[in-house]
Amino acid sequence: IEPAGLRALMAGPQSAPKTVYGKLEGREHEVLAGIDDFATDSLGRRYVLDAANSVVRVVDRDGAHVTTVGRAGQGPGDFHHARAIAIDDRQRLLVSDMLRRIHRFEWQDDRFDLDTVLSLSASPLTMCTMDSLIVAQLESDSSVLQVYRDDGTHLRGFGRVYESELPFLNIGAGHALL
Repeated sequence: IEPAGLRALMAGPQSAPKTVYGKLEGREHEVLAGIDDFATDSLGRRYVLDAANSVVRVVDRDGAHVTTVGRAGQGPGDFHHARAIAIDDRQRLLVSDMLRRIHRFEWQDDRFDLDTVLSLSASPLTMCTMDSLIVAQLESDSSVLQVYRDDGTHLRGFGRVYESELPFLNIGAGHALL
């Protein structure tokens, strides 16, 4: 932890400016328990998943707080152990949690409103979007990746888990460390 805050490295070229966000003490929206995932949209907004606090903090390219999305809970728009975030081609925020769901939020005026909640067969550990598709690695799934339409319709799974003769590599691969 840096004195000025937690440094979140955002996707982009090495020459791109870094954003510093988060403090050990301060206003509620500045205090982070950790950075569990992050994303950047085409407008330069940065999204920081703070799973321990069950929220996504949205900041501008300078690190100024824009809004906070979510809260702890099990209802629509509430996060139960949030795992991953992604931004789709329409600049919507997707947040997966351990209840086998992806919450999709759409920007309205000056905040994100819940658009829909997609139910899946297992909890997404990681995810990204490609055009209007959601690609996710699901917990306890024999396929490495699953592909869904943006309405939650499953299209296909592909890949398989790498298995090595060296057991420690299999443990690392099973925990998405490799």
